[in-house]
Amino acid sequence: MIKELIKEPSIAITQSPYALLTYAITKALATLITKDKKVKEIYPLTYLEMAKPQLLAKILKLLIAMDLLQSIVIATASKIMNLMGINVLIEDYLPTIILDHIEYARLYMEDHELDRDRAIKALYKLSLTLMNMLTPIAIYVHANTKTRLSRSINRGYRIVNPDILHDNLRSKALLTVMRLSMGNNVHVINNNGPLSETRRQLIDIVAKND
Repeated sequence: MIKELIKEPSIAITQSPYALLTYAITKALATLITKDKKVKEIYPLTYLEMAKPQLLAKILKLLIAMDLLQSIVIATASKIMNLMGINVLIEDYLPTIILDHIEYARLYMEDHELDRDRAIKALYKLSLTLMNMLTPIAIYVHANTKTRLSRSINRGYRIVNPDILHDNLRSKALLTVMRLSMGNNVHVINNNGPLSETRRQLIDIVAKND
């Protein structure tokens, strides 16, 4: 929807936590350690959590570093495209990635282990610097649990469950992480009403930042 409202040329990218090359690594590991065909039906990181949590703990820093390196590449490519007059819309990206990293570090690392790693800290700093150099507009689309549940059913997605850690985190902490990392560039849209109202709010935000 946002892409339709922007007059200039634009492309859309999604970088979710532990995706792209990071996903490929976890997928390869999950496939190597089991012959169970059901592994193909399970998100590989989830499989590692269930079957090999010790292995996941050992490689978590590598996965986090890979996520951050990918975000740096995406930010650099986005900046180049911006200079060419192309707008880049990135779904999820660093705020969501950081939130997941914090939670997985809490589950699988010793206290403050991530904070003590200088290389990881440098990657976070560079990633955030590059992101904010893009002068981004960050949009947080808020909907209550009932609305999210209804829409996930209608669209055939995985059903939103507030009891699942992932869904709970996104609903309670993501906006805070966005504001801490992006400051005044964050705009909140209420998505509980009809889509026409959501569209109107998007038009207002795009117009103010055009």
